Amino acid sequence: MSNYMRLAFISVLFALNIDSLRANCNVCSAVTQMACVSETEFQVCVNNVPTGAVNSCPSGFICSTATAVTCQASDAGFEPTCNECNKCNADMTFACTGTNTYALCLGTNTPSPIATGSCGDGLVCNFNLPEICADPADGTAATCPTANAETTTTTTTTTVAPTLDPPSFAQNLCETVKINARMSLPADMNMDCKNFLYCHVKNGKWIGEIQTCSGRTFFNPRTRKCVCKRPSEC
Repeated sequence: MSNYMRLAFISVLFALNIDSLRANCNVCSAVTQMACVSETEFQVCVNNVPTGAVNSCPSGFICSTATAVTCQASDAGFEPTCNECNKCNADMTFACTGTNTYALCLGTNTPSPIATGSCGDGLVCNFNLPEICADPADGTAATCPTANAETTTTTTTTTVAPTLDPPSFAQNLCETVKINARMSLPADMNMDCKNFLYCHVKNGKWIGEIQTCSGRTFFNPRTRKCVCKRPSEC
């Protein structure tokens, strides 16, 4: 093989490798119907669309769609599927926090909760651009798309009801995520804001149950507890 051919081959491999490392935020896994929305958070997919409240992996775990288990231990050798949202760039100048929003890092590895901003109308935030924002018409993609990001298409979309009945949905979800916790349900399964999903192990098997907050209490997706005041997210 000539030196030219070697260089060309190496260039192709490098390009493929770079492409494989790009973040896949809010992309539903065909196997699990889960989507990572940040390094440690995920949403359930309904008909291949991330839906409902954002759930967090346990402390010390990252979100990965590389296997059938969505939350993997940080030291298990898996890379987060969505690892560029809220992540400061190499110059520690800014981090993309949404499709067209950003936060300044001010020379640290942590985005500032105060020094935040938005790109202009029609622009997107890109992790690799020193100017932060760019026009997607020029081929620039948003580094950190949000689950409910608006698109520029004018096609009419139709909301399709979930294909799984609630008990099957609950069981499949818990068998997939394997997290002992209370979690939010898609809006279609929680119209009164009182229901939640409880995942736990029983006789060595993961069980998913849909439970209901008692009396006049509601399920708070942030605290994962039944509370007296109806959550604003509901």
